[in-house]
Amino acid sequence: MRKTLYECLKPELKEGLEKNREKYSSSVRNIILTLESNYIYSDLKISEVNSISCFSDVDTPTGWNSYDWRYGEKLFDGLYND
Repeated sequence: MRKTLYECLKPELKEGLEKNREKYSSSVRNIILTLESNYIYSDLKISEVNSISCFSDVDTPTGWNSYDWRYGEKLFDGLYND
């Protein structure tokens, strides 16, 4: 069975979201709901990818190359392992 994007989210990003859950509860809740209801990285909007980065306290995507944006491997593990 395919994993949700939340299940594939890198552990350090999950930790960052949990750290920010109290301070930014609705934003973090919306990010988690989005990730739990999606299975394919390309279904995410650019604004959702930016929110994941922002509220999980990782480096901002401004330094990402086209490969990083296209495949999401800086945010997720195991997306392409069926």
